[in-house]
Amino acid sequence: MNETFYLPSKSAPAVRRLVLEYLGQTGVDLKPEQEVHNVVHAISMITSTRGVMLLPAYTSRYLPASITTRPVKGGAPTLDLVIAYHKANKSPILKLLLSRIGKLGGGAT
Repeated sequence: MNETFYLPSKSAPAVRRLVLEYLGQTGVDLKPEQEVHNVVHAISMITSTRGVMLLPAYTSRYLPASITTRPVKGGAPTLDLVIAYHKANKSPILKLLLSRIGKLGGGAT
C-alpha cells in the first residue's frame, strides 16, 4: 500500500481503541505512518500528505471539500458514553442535559 495511514494518538484512547478494533475485525493490517492528536491535526496531515485515516463521523462537517469521506462498511464502531455528575449539582444545564440525554444517543437514561 502506498498511502500514508494515520492513527489517533494515545491522547484520544477511546477513538484509538475503536479504530484498532475495527481494523482487527476487518482483517486489515495497517502500519500507521504517524499518530495525530486531534481533529485539526488530522485535517492538516490528510490535506498536506494526502494520507488516509478513520475518523469519527461528526468530523465530516469540519473537513474541507478537498478531503473525500465515505462511511465504513458493515456496522460502524460505536463508543459507549457515560455521564457522571455530583448528586448535589442543581445546575440548570445539567437538568436540561439529563432531560434530553435519551434523545441524544437513543439509549436508556
